[in-house]
Amino acid sequence: MNAQDPFAPLLDAAQSILFQKWRAPVQFSSVERLTEEDRRSIVWRIHLESAPAGLPLTLILKKNNLDEYPEQERDHARQRFFSDWAGNCYLAGLSTRPRHGSDFYGGDLAQQFFLMEDLGNAPTLVDLLLHGDAAQAESTLLSFATRLGQMHADTIRGFAAFEQIARPVKAPLQPYFHHNLDKLVELVKERCTEWNIPLPDAAQRDLGRIIQSIRSPGPFLAYIHADPCPDNMYFVNGSYRLIDFETSGFSHALADAVYFRMSFPTCWCANRVPDEIVERAEQVYRAELARTCPEAADDRVFYPALLKMCGFRVMVELGYWMKRAEENPTREWGIATLPPRVVTRLETFVHAAEQFRHLDGLRGLCEEALKVLETRWGTLERLPVYPAFRG
Repeated sequence: MNAQDPFAPLLDAAQSILFQKWRAPVQFSSVERLTEEDRRSIVWRIHLESAPAGLPLTLILKKNNLDEYPEQERDHARQRFFSDWAGNCYLAGLSTRPRHGSDFYGGDLAQQFFLMEDLGNAPTLVDLLLHGDAAQAESTLLSFATRLGQMHADTIRGFAAFEQIARPVKAPLQPYFHHNLDKLVELVKERCTEWNIPLPDAAQRDLGRIIQSIRSPGPFLAYIHADPCPDNMYFVNGSYRLIDFETSGFSHALADAVYFRMSFPTCWCANRVPDEIVERAEQVYRAELARTCPEAADDRVFYPALLKMCGFRVMVELGYWMKRAEENPTREWGIATLPPRVVTRLETFVHAAEQFRHLDGLRGLCEEALKVLETRWGTLERLPVYPAFRG
């Protein structure tokens, strides 16, 4: 490597970190940039010329890139970076094998970077959902559900250990969505007023129950991904591994578990999973979570808790996305426009609330919202099922 390269101090610090961990010299041969220059975090793949036993010949260096980010958004970008740092470090320190995420090799606070395992160009779940066949896609979805259940089960009662890692790097202890819970309730109320959607007392009580459940998850408190999208799960050496913990933290485990049922609400690759596969995925997930959270095996506890987290996703649709969908009905976000996303999640919640006989007030609100949307939008289109299941 060229000693005059402005990247050299970063590489020197990285080599020092690896030397301290392995007590053996490490030589870098080349660096490959994997992200664009204007991203909030820059990712490099470092190729090693030589490495001690146990250290692979490539690794990932991820660095905060605040200089290239708008001033007013730097605090948020900083929090996302250190959430990813803390999450990778915390999960890598668990004794479970295979790992839930990547191995973590250390970091440098002064230069704001950390080193982690390179998962390579492994296939992701989204590859199979968009281009695979039904059997492959279902098997992979169930593996994803298994991985989420295992991660949550392994981190129940793990908050104190995570806090010890997160505090020194000033990483948030809770997922990013916790910062906007009060605002979300107000936005739902505002939207109902603006669009003449009835908001009875029963619905308002349900909104409060949902927010309280998120703030006080009880037995369901675990480390959650908070953005468990199909492209955030890699198939590596026979098992699935999660990446990208920028919005993660300790919260209600089932906030992750509802992603199958609620059509991956934070994802560009949002389509529907067939109902029968959703049910199988939730059962697989429950079986794993129940290892350390016995309440997950009790239908009287699990399903009301699951429905509350579905209700949280519906609140986001009502408060944020419904208005955006009307303002930009043809805007494409990934593989779907906004209106079908909103309609699908409202209808999904209505059916779930009928099935589990809970949160009738919010169910009624969603039914009224759908009537209003039909008046304003005409025919209500749902998300299609993923291509793998269309045959």
